[in-house]
Amino acid sequence: AIFNKLKGVRVSVYSTEGKSEAALGQVDQVRKSLTSTNWEPIVQVSDDGERVQIFMKMSGALMDGLVLMAVDDEEAVFINVIGQLDPEELSQVMNKFDVKIDNALDINID
Repeated sequence: AIFNKLKGVRVSVYSTEGKSEAALGQVDQVRKSLTSTNWEPIVQVSDDGERVQIFMKMSGALMDGLVLMAVDDEEAVFINVIGQLDPEELSQVMNKFDVKIDNALDINID
């Protein structure tokens, strides 16, 4: 049921080959664009050469979309989930696949 409401999922992965500056610049441009159109940052981590940012756009109790950007010295990953997501349904899917998010925002998949 959760996937029936989605219009699409775009995943782009690029090699940074040890030079992540251009990808980080792209992340900054996308971040500015998202925040200027009412997307909310829900996770922002910058640690030891890695940067992860996750944004969502809410419409009432539903998410209208989700964007994840992750960059390190090896690759840059951009994921855009297009369409409505019910946070409760998303939580059920995460539980079904045993995805746990702890207080430090580390994601563990068993």
